[in-house]
Amino acid sequence: MGINKYINELKRRNVFKAAVAYIVFAWLLLQVGSTVLPILNAPEYYMKLLLILLAVGLPLWLIFVWIYEITPEGLKKTQSVPEEESITRDTSNKLNKIIITTLSVVVLLLAYQLLGKSFADGSSKEKSIAVLAFADMSPQKDQEYFSDGISEELLNLLARNPELRVISRTSSFSYKNKDVTTEQIGKELNVTHILEGSIRKSGNTIRVTAQLIDIEKQGHAWSETFDRDYSDILKIQDEISALVSEKLQLTILGKDAKNRVVDPEAYTLYLKSLYLVNQTTKEAYVEAEPLIKRAIALDDSYAPFHALLAGINQTGSYNFMTKPLSEAKKEGIASARKAIELDPEYGMAYVDLASLLMMDWEFKEAQESMDKALELDPGNSNIVGTVALHQFGGVDEAIRLIKKAIQLDPINYVNYYNLAHHYYHQGNLAEAERTLNTFRDHYPNSGLQHYVMSRIKIAQGDLESAVEEAERESNIFFSLYARNFAYHAAGRDREADALLAELIDTYGETEAANMADIHAFRGEHEKAFKWLDKALEIRDPVILEILYYPSFDGMRADPRWSDLINRMGLPDDHGYPMN
Repeated sequence: MGINKYINELKRRNVFKAAVAYIVFAWLLLQVGSTVLPILNAPEYYMKLLLILLAVGLPLWLIFVWIYEITPEGLKKTQSVPEEESITRDTSNKLNKIIITTLSVVVLLLAYQLLGKSFADGSSKEKSIAVLAFADMSPQKDQEYFSDGISEELLNLLARNPELRVISRTSSFSYKNKDVTTEQIGKELNVTHILEGSIRKSGNTIRVTAQLIDIEKQGHAWSETFDRDYSDILKIQDEISALVSEKLQLTILGKDAKNRVVDPEAYTLYLKSLYLVNQTTKEAYVEAEPLIKRAIALDDSYAPFHALLAGINQTGSYNFMTKPLSEAKKEGIASARKAIELDPEYGMAYVDLASLLMMDWEFKEAQESMDKALELDPGNSNIVGTVALHQFGGVDEAIRLIKKAIQLDPINYVNYYNLAHHYYHQGNLAEAERTLNTFRDHYPNSGLQHYVMSRIKIAQGDLESAVEEAERESNIFFSLYARNFAYHAAGRDREADALLAELIDTYGETEAANMADIHAFRGEHEKAFKWLDKALEIRDPVILEILYYPSFDGMRADPRWSDLINRMGLPDDHGYPMN
């Protein structure tokens, strides 16, 4: 038989189409096997066995197709069927349909696998980035405040993009001066990209080198060096932010760089003040305030200057008492409003204003400002964390926001303390204990942790541990406070009564809300209501927190409870339990 005649006979007997149909079907079986067998926890050799069987089966199948033909009377040897009676043409059409159908299934399966792989590989992952502290490459190594400040400003610019998850300064700057690879940083912070670089400032000349690293590909996605006059520093920041957004295929937000100008000397003073504020000490705050005021005197047109002054007044005076509270509130509120006037889209100005208004018991406007801050800057962990602790949406909403703050700032373990406290308010005691232990692992000597754990243990009924935790509390006030609860719960009433008398004598004039909490816990509701009235009278800020406490569950049905909350002037949609 000649070669052409042999090929024609192979075609007539549908051997080629049978081979294609077998291969396509075998491929489909392998794909299904690779998906199903792992789910069934089948041994790995099952796939190898399937592959071998399919490989061995191909020549056997082709031999079968060559030798036999399916006829209406059944299976017959091909050579026994007269050619005019053969139905190989019908068989060919059936094979075409089988091939097309099987190929369609294969294509759908491949598309599903490719889509799943794109999610697994991160091509459909949430875009995320950590901005590391840029290196100070100036000759004298005396520009750390400048390199840190520019890095933080870039971070804040990128955080304004809702399409991008940006790790906060606390976490990303924790790797500063540490010998850690970008791969390790990316894994620990769970980000897809890292922005790093260096800054060299000499006189009025500045060189900024920035590079965007793709963590999964472990390579540079983009790198560029900017040699500019110092007066162009804001334009450089905007350009870097825009280029990073472009490389990550994000919508480019923000103002045109030409609209962002600032006095260079004033900006230097701002960065120095910001550097000090980030040290979070009383001495640093005292030193930072006159610097930012000098910056404003030189150029009062830049919103972040005023926002920083508002933040210094809010945090500095509240935590460090750098000046009388009434003076700090007045100056801080005016500064925050000025920042908003200059830049109505500057989220931090709204959250600073909200915090100051909370201190001044202007709750409705505070809530509006917090909502606006979240709307403008949903990726800023400082905003998310602050709103979580000072909003009126209820415990569940606070927990949601704190979890988001943890996602944005995973190494800032203070968030875990706040989360544990709110889990306790919610009554989720197992999660409260687990989360507080996470905080304790990193801050074993921190104050207040033993007080919170003591309250958790009381709620769990483990009174021996509750007493032990209370007696380990190092903070003077919370040591007294924690032992009050633990001793009373353990039946040590005489000791508890003595401690309560000491607490009232020492702190009764200023800590009315806490006194109400103790009496509510004891079931002394009349006394608790009197202390709540006093807390409202002196505007004790703690009342905003303790109203969530489980101690007050037995008082919420009393009409005096809803009357108290109504007298506070809270937003209409507040989340405080009313009954």
